[in-house]
Amino acid sequence: MIEMLPMEDEESGAELRIINASFADPYLLVLRDDSTVKIFKAIGNDEVEEVGASGLSSTKWLSASLFKSTTLDETFAFLLTPEGGLHVFAMSNMEKPSYVAEGLGFLPPILTSDYYARRSTAKATITEIIAADIGDTTSRSPHLIVSCIPSTLSHILIH
Repeated sequence: MIEMLPMEDEESGAELRIINASFADPYLLVLRDDSTVKIFKAIGNDEVEEVGASGLSSTKWLSASLFKSTTLDETFAFLLTPEGGLHVFAMSNMEKPSYVAEGLGFLPPILTSDYYARRSTAKATITEIIAADIGDTTSRSPHLIVSCIPSTLSHILIH
């Protein structure tokens, strides 16, 4: 890609810094320092166009990751709110999330098949999420990797 993408606030014109970028061919997701997200799609001829994503514009985001699995046909955007809410959008429908988990920070570090929800006030401070395939060529499955304070990692198998 040769094209330069301006990152400025649409209202004030102020230049914004990119704090995170995620790629999943042909998409580029950019998380900016004002906690907004922009998604672009490569359209050929070394050019990109912004993807209309009205479902993302009304929320501030702490972390964001694009994911395209070798086992799934769809590309997904995983986004985390500052309050710890997980929102998953299919790139084919950016108007409404296909999955929402507002209490992601309340999940235990290891999530097993016999887990059931309990009342708890212990909440993890989540700082980053990344969706990725984990495994070898024989056995690979999508996982959500969650980074928490103090510097711990958890993962959740995505079904």
